[in-house]
Amino acid sequence: MCHTEPVKVQEQKSRLRQRMQNRIQRMTREEYTQESLSVCEQLRCLLPQHACAIAAFTPFSTEPDITPLLHELQQQHFTVYFPQWNNGDLRFSAGDKPLNPQLLTHALVPGRAFDASNRRLGRGQGHYDRWIRKQRLANPQTQFIGIAFSCQILSEVPCEDHDQIIDRVIHG
Repeated sequence: MCHTEPVKVQEQKSRLRQRMQNRIQRMTREEYTQESLSVCEQLRCLLPQHACAIAAFTPFSTEPDITPLLHELQQQHFTVYFPQWNNGDLRFSAGDKPLNPQLLTHALVPGRAFDASNRRLGRGQGHYDRWIRKQRLANPQTQFIGIAFSCQILSEVPCEDHDQIIDRVIHG
């Protein structure tokens, strides 16, 4: 159950985002590379062996680099959809092909922090929470997988009622 004191939770989230930014910035280049490779290897084992539709993201420098895996998936004829913002609304497409929610099997989701209950702290705009809620309504079988560095895994992430719980977290 999520907390109901929105102002207090929003302050906690804001402080936590800054803490996570500081943790990630303290990572060495070697740690960044090793954890990114570990995340990619775990995803290779987790994702289906046959081509399917996957939503992903192009990582920022503060997120595990999953681009080598995404290129591999595309070469194996997976359809990889990437986020686009349209008037503040998060949508996914593969080139000019919009995502059909019924076909999406897995979604790789970035975040600032995650916990053992699969709660996720995003960047604070709610884009992914709104999209996950819509996608679950359209296709409850979609698996949502958080992608993180090990320093982003916490015992508890502050949560509000609109925050969406994901299915699992992969970290370095």
